[in-house]
Amino acid sequence: MTRTILALAVWLAAAGGAARAEITKGVVPPMEWKGTFSLLDSPDVFIAQDKAQWDVVWAKIGKPAPDADLDKNFAVAVFAGQRPTGGYSFAWDKPFERGGKTVVRYHFLKPKGMVIQAITQPYSVHLFPKTGKPVEVELAQ
Repeated sequence: MTRTILALAVWLAAAGGAARAEITKGVVPPMEWKGTFSLLDSPDVFIAQDKAQWDVVWAKIGKPAPDADLDKNFAVAVFAGQRPTGGYSFAWDKPFERGGKTVVRYHFLKPKGMVIQAITQPYSVHLFPKTGKPVEVELAQ
């Protein structure tokens, strides 16, 4: 009985590893990064079109810049500034064109329910496909 259970456990571990390997092959890199703590105490918005700008955005977050394909994408980073609790976040609308520009609209979401009682500096960084047009970022009303 013990051998059967052990064999079954070994088989499941091997099968799970194989399934994980297949899944990771087709993994799409993240298009959005969110966090509760950054280095900015004031609200701000940044657009990153190249590696140098991307590195500046991540320096403001206080973390190393992850890999991102900035040949095909641009990034918009929004920072909420200092907040008295956790639970603040951002949501993104699909970009649209207006007046020859690509417009990226975001929503600033306030906490609901129980949240961490700590000073936070929430942020969100999102990649969007490049359009070749100037980018405008706006807070949804």
